[in-house]
Amino acid sequence: MPVKRPKLSEIAARIERHLKRMENDTSVNTRTRPNAIQRYWNSRAYAAGARVFVCYVSFQGYSSLTKEQALEYLEWLEAGNSGMHWEAARCSNS
Repeated sequence: MPVKRPKLSEIAARIERHLKRMENDTSVNTRTRPNAIQRYWNSRAYAAGARVFVCYVSFQGYSSLTKEQALEYLEWLEAGNSGMHWEAARCSNS
């Protein structure tokens, strides 16, 4: 029996739950220097068309991920990692 792949909206919802977890975790959501913004602020993810859009800081805009990139990021997060999608990609390429 083939494995059912999640819908794009489900992937986005699961990524958003991880973003909120990281936003609320003071050991993850740190400031790089005094008076700097935190790594995550009003973070969210949503699906539109064939992509998942991820925003880490609300006023800095969204990153657009393909379904494969979003799944890779989600798998990385669900393996217990914390970070942004490019950090996940960097880990999988090394």
